[in-house]
Amino acid sequence: MLNPWRLPTDTPLEEQVGLQVIQSGYLALLDRRFALQTTPWPEVFAALMRRQVMRTRRMVLQACILSHSRVDERLELMLWRLAEQFGAMTREGLQVRLPFTHLQLAEMIAARRSTVTLAVTRLIAEDRLRRPGRNEWLLPHHELTRLSPQALRPQTGLQCCNNTT
Repeated sequence: MLNPWRLPTDTPLEEQVGLQVIQSGYLALLDRRFALQTTPWPEVFAALMRRQVMRTRRMVLQACILSHSRVDERLELMLWRLAEQFGAMTREGLQVRLPFTHLQLAEMIAARRSTVTLAVTRLIAEDRLRRPGRNEWLLPHHELTRLSPQALRPQTGLQCCNNTT
């Protein structure tokens, strides 16, 4: 869901939004005309609002992940988040099949590509991550208990993520 309306802001900073296609799909521009035409069906608006709330929660989780100082922790948590959304549970663990390069993962977790490569190597050596095949990322079952809601607490000690939702 995109918001094409320019909203006033209280900051002089201007955001730049980019889009990188990883898998083929569809994109719809939900503009003012769309909003006016769907007013007779409030359930459409309610469904869109539910999706927006889910997206907002994912963004809050992303902020919590980025608050960790260690790249290997950020990478592991980001892979868990992606696996939760796009993955499937297998006998070995939670598996996600997405064609991410180390550069793309680095951009997601605010790191350098070379640092992500080192972090992937470390996670594999510590059996916190497995690579069963090309474009496959496997997060072993034994990591589920270790990655409790406390793992998402930012380094400041403040809790910004609530696992009760």
